[in-house]
Amino acid sequence: MTVTNSNDQNYLTVADTLVVSTSSRSSNYVDLVVPGNLTRLAPGQSAIVQVKVKNKAGVAADTLCTVDIVATYGQAYDSLNNHWNPDWYNNVKSGIFIHWGPYSAPAYGSVAPNEDYAEWYWMRQHQPSYKTQINQYHLEIYGENFICDDFMSNFTGAAWDPKEWMNLIADSGTHYFALVTKHHNGFALFDFLLMLACGLPSIMVQKETSLENHLQKLKNIILEFVVGLRIATSCSILDPCTTAPFQELCKQVFATLAPGFERMTKASYDTRYWSVTPGTGQIRYTTTADAFCIHYMGAPPLLIPISDPVPWLPGDTVTVLGGNKNDTIVPVTKSDDVLNLTLTEDIVQADTYVWSFKLSYTSDR
Repeated sequence: MTVTNSNDQNYLTVADTLVVSTSSRSSNYVDLVVPGNLTRLAPGQSAIVQVKVKNKAGVAADTLCTVDIVATYGQAYDSLNNHWNPDWYNNVKSGIFIHWGPYSAPAYGSVAPNEDYAEWYWMRQHQPSYKTQINQYHLEIYGENFICDDFMSNFTGAAWDPKEWMNLIADSGTHYFALVTKHHNGFALFDFLLMLACGLPSIMVQKETSLENHLQKLKNIILEFVVGLRIATSCSILDPCTTAPFQELCKQVFATLAPGFERMTKASYDTRYWSVTPGTGQIRYTTTADAFCIHYMGAPPLLIPISDPVPWLPGDTVTVLGGNKNDTIVPVTKSDDVLNLTLTEDIVQADTYVWSFKLSYTSDR
């Protein structure tokens, strides 16, 4: 739900003790578990607030009811009627999506600069003029009598080590992963006796029951070895072949990404977008309940002028977030509605790719 500070001059601060809760009219259906609150909201700006409720004893699941949400700090808000994603999904920000299916048997999407997603192998096989040239590759390697369905006999998962995959994902610093259970080719990894390939009634195939065992093994590994990692079922960008060279490549990629994910733990995970603007030019923003994060894409200048209405007040503290100068205080001045961050050469040299700064709400105003 969204709370908006409709006043065009006054800040909402911790001293206002804004609380978002349920009204007494709702008490017949739900109990309030955790109210929402806000620490800082600038004039004209909005923020997302979550309120946790549970069914009152005796109220069955799926019961239709009306629950009134009330925000107060001396007066009530009435614009709190939006539905949002669950907190964990809004908080985690980044995850790894895994494609695993018969297309993992050829595991081929051409090479740079013409490469494409390997899970589209079947479609690209029928596009001779497409940049990947998979049509020509398939004819050369497998011959004209080998159709895509024939890869199913090679897709056994015999060399797949789910424990190693879970360790890779956990070590990468991401907070969730999603495994494709059925891609557009119609091959399902769940217990579905007949699968329809690409919506064509004439192409029906029988699922290998051993794959169900592989997924159960994955579930057991997750429960045994991984804590705090969420699993979803979906589809996207990663096509895990079962060969060692591919897993070694993943290790190299994840090792490169890990420092960035470490910074995200402080500056992106458990944050929300800023309702005013995501940022302009090379600057981006994220927000938390008690701080505001400023991100500069690429090596910053020694003076960073910010013309956006960042919710800074005199007495707030700005520090470096991440890199070799983590927690270093950054001098701040404000002139003509422009907030200026003054950096040193050491700060500029202390990080790579993205420089992040944390504006802590330490003002006593």
